[in-house]
Amino acid sequence: MRIVSCNEVSMEAVYNAFKVGFSDYSIKFEMSREQFEAHFFGPEGNKLLFSFIAYEDELPIGLILGGCNTYEGILTLRCGTMCVHPDYRRQGIARKLMESHEKLARDLGCKQLFLECISDNDRAVVFYLSSDYQVVYQLKYYTHQKHKHVSHDSIKSVPMEDYKIYRSEVEGHINWQNELWYLEYTQPEFKAIFFHDEIVGMIAYKNNKVCYLHVKKKHRLNGYGKMLMDSVEVNGLVKYSFPSQGGLQGFMKATGFIEDEISQIEMYKIL
Repeated sequence: MRIVSCNEVSMEAVYNAFKVGFSDYSIKFEMSREQFEAHFFGPEGNKLLFSFIAYEDELPIGLILGGCNTYEGILTLRCGTMCVHPDYRRQGIARKLMESHEKLARDLGCKQLFLECISDNDRAVVFYLSSDYQVVYQLKYYTHQKHKHVSHDSIKSVPMEDYKIYRSEVEGHINWQNELWYLEYTQPEFKAIFFHDEIVGMIAYKNNKVCYLHVKKKHRLNGYGKMLMDSVEVNGLVKYSFPSQGGLQGFMKATGFIEDEISQIEMYKIL
C-alpha cells in the first residue's frame, strides 16, 4: 500500500476512490465525476495539493480530501472527507491517511485540524476521537415545509460589503459552509433589517438555503428574525443549518421549522 498526493494523480482516480469508499455509506452519494469535482473542489475549498490517495498496486483504496484556510482566526487544515474501500478496512489505511493529513498541516504551519462527521456514524466518531480530535459543536439541519414571501419596508437588499461589516461587529461561531470565503464563492443574496437607519439584523440565502441569520442582542424578541425569514424570496422548501444554540433552536421551532433527523458534529484537534 502506498499513499501519494492527489496532485500526482488524475481527478478520475480521486473520484473512483471516493465512489468505492462511500459505496456502502448510509447516505448515498449519487453524483457524476463532474458533480463531485464541482462540489468538493468548489466552495468546499478542498485542493488536490492538500489531499491524499491510497493505492494497492494500481487500485485506489482510500482517500482524504483537505482544504486549508484561516478559520475563526486560525490557520486550519480541514478534512473535507475521508473514506476507505470496504474490502481494505481495518488495515490501518485510515490511520496512515490521517497521519499524512496531519503532517501536511504541520508543514503548512496550521495550528488546528477540523472536520465534520455525521453524529450517529459511531465508527468514524470513535476513530477521530482516538486520533485526538474533540467534539466542540453540533451542527443542526432544519427545513420549512411552507414558506410565503412577505415584504417589509424596514428590510432592504444590501451588498456583501455590508454583510462583512455586520459580521465584524458581532460574535458567534459560524460553520465552515457558511464562512465568508464560502459565501464569496456561492454569491448569496443579503438582506438587512433597519432600525433608525442602523442595521440590526441580517440574513443571507442562496436558492432554497438560508446561509446566515442573526439579530443583534438588544433587538431580539421584537419579531425581527421572523421578518427576515419571511423576506426570503423562495417558494417551497427552505433549508437552514447552524451550530446548535439554545436561543436559535427555540426560534426555529417557533417559526415552524422542523429539525432533520441527521445532524453533524464539528471536531477539532489542536496542533
